[in-house]
Amino acid sequence: MKNLTISLSQEERSFLESLAKQHKFFWGNKPNINGLIKEIASGGIKISLDKEAYELNPIQQDALVQILRDAVEAGHGEAARALAEYFSKFPLLQVHFEAISSLIKKSDLPFLDKLETYIAKKQTFQISYNNSAGEDEVFQCTYGHFQNIERHRYLVAKVLNTAEKSEHPQISCNRCFRLDRINAIKETKRQWESLGTVVAVFQLRGNWTKKYETKSGDVKQKWIIMPGEKKEAILEVYREIWSFFWFLREIEKYKSVTIISPLELKEKHIYQLREKLELYEKIE
Repeated sequence: MKNLTISLSQEERSFLESLAKQHKFFWGNKPNINGLIKEIASGGIKISLDKEAYELNPIQQDALVQILRDAVEAGHGEAARALAEYFSKFPLLQVHFEAISSLIKKSDLPFLDKLETYIAKKQTFQISYNNSAGEDEVFQCTYGHFQNIERHRYLVAKVLNTAEKSEHPQISCNRCFRLDRINAIKETKRQWESLGTVVAVFQLRGNWTKKYETKSGDVKQKWIIMPGEKKEAILEVYREIWSFFWFLREIEKYKSVTIISPLELKEKHIYQLREKLELYEKIE
């Protein structure tokens, strides 16, 4: 038996140490590169020497993390966990998934099955909720459904107790709750109700009429042809909404949008536009 001495850069050594960890070669608590190399030389293990098979470029890293994050936020915690467990076999990939480990843990919602049962049976319930300020609140819910909004899964509910300023009388009792912030749930004996809604009427002009994406809440669309030589075509949409906040977030991508009614929604939109204008005026 002859001794073999090789010189390794720090990067090469780190790579071999990660392979040693993967194949469980240790000397004490440290990865054993010598043991790994002996096993490879004896044909005891088959291993790809293509380093790219164990690494991801930054774009690939972000893509995989986002896929797992989206799966968790959409309520598919089990699928995210299965993928994360698979990638955990590759030591050089483990670090890329540390950012979502807490999210996957939060996807374990022991009360979720019970909440789904309550909603299916139209059974009223009470939730304990940790709000964005870190404060615990209790809400009495007389309606609920699940909805995915901007990569998060929410419980949309009608509540009896709300201290928030009313946007409109018909939707003043509506709230939405991040599922991962609900701490507890229990059954209550109240009358199941319907979610409050109001019909929003808004108009789109120019090329934005072609880019408009019809939503499930749309109850009517009609074209208005303006008088004059150009005969501008305006798309007027009637949509049933349950929240001013989420509605305005959704339509802000349409740059030519104008809100016709209700008045409270129109005024809120105008206020937001003025706030943006004031920010630009401060810069000048």
